[in-house]
Amino acid sequence: MVYMNKKKGMTLAEMLISISIISIVALVLSLLIISSYSIVRIQRSYLNLQQESTSALKNISNSLNLSSEIVNYPQSTPTYYSNKNTLALKINAIDEANTPLESTYDYFIYYLEDNQLKLKIDADPLSTGREDKVKVISTFVDNVIFRYNEVDPVNANYVSITLIASDTIGNQKKETIFQTSSYLRN
Repeated sequence: MVYMNKKKGMTLAEMLISISIISIVALVLSLLIISSYSIVRIQRSYLNLQQESTSALKNISNSLNLSSEIVNYPQSTPTYYSNKNTLALKINAIDEANTPLESTYDYFIYYLEDNQLKLKIDADPLSTGREDKVKVISTFVDNVIFRYNEVDPVNANYVSITLIASDTIGNQKKETIFQTSSYLRN
């Protein structure tokens, strides 16, 4: 007796089981890829927040190191007074070659406006190395606090800076607190 029942191919049940297994594996892999992308995006945003905050503090610290004194700056509108949320610095003006000009000064004012830490540069007309401008040095800033080693900031020669920044990343609010301190040039 010869049996002619050689099995070639798959039955419908085997096909459905194979498709189900492949679908489950594909679903698990896609969920894994989506969650890793989300984690990477959150970490990248948090890292950018940290880098921007660190850069802002370095900018302020460098300006303090160049500064000859902390001032109140009533020469502009609005008037800027150095206090716990504003820092006004008197810095030697420079020429095109970055050489300091004696008895000529530029003014750097750091202040918080609309969750942005801003630097206003009010350059002396003789200062050819700098120009008047306002630039944002950090975004997502909740607060900036300047602490001086004297009750009257104008008499201080040392400043401690605290920068509190936050951003909503994904569905979480991430807050960072950075601190640094610096002496004036003199």
